[in-house]
Order: sequence, then C-alpha cells, then structure tokens
Amino acid sequence: MGTKITLTGFGFVLVNFLTLLWYNPTLDQDCPTWVYYSWAVGLFLYQTFDAVDGTQAYEYSFHPLLSFSNSILRAPLALSPFVLPFF
Repeated sequence: MGTKITLTGFGFVLVNFLTLLWYNPTLDQDCPTWVYYSWAVGLFLYQTFDAVDGTQAYEYSFHPLLSFSNSILRAPLALSPFVLPFF
C-alpha cells in the first residue's frame, strides 16, 4: 500500500515537470506566476504522500527509484526561476 501512496505523490512531480516542459522547455524565459505556485503545491504533496507511507514503502525496491526520480525531475524545476538556459 505504501508504494501506491508514494507513486500517487510522484504523479504530482510528473505533472509539475510536464508543466515546465509546456511553458518553458529551454529554461530561458519566465513561466506564468501560477506555474511556480503549482510547483510548490506539487512538492508539498509529494513530500506529504511520501511521509504518510512511512517505512512500509521501503520494503519494496521500487521506492528508492521514485525518490531518485523525484530528485532528477526537481532539479530543472528548482533552476527554472533563475532563467539559466541549459542549451
């Protein structure tokens, strides 16, 4: 059950990342203000869902992969407000 909760929380991270790709795929311009707020809400929901599952999710080898994927997808989201192009 724990992995399902974390997977649901990871869905918020994916939605945030897709929002970034839609509004600013090259990270060279600003996004609309509401997009930044949605990222904050998405991060809060992911962390909340990840904490709610407790140690149950660590029984499965799938949970560390979700945590790693979250870190990778959050990096461009964190750098995007600084308008630092990667390309």
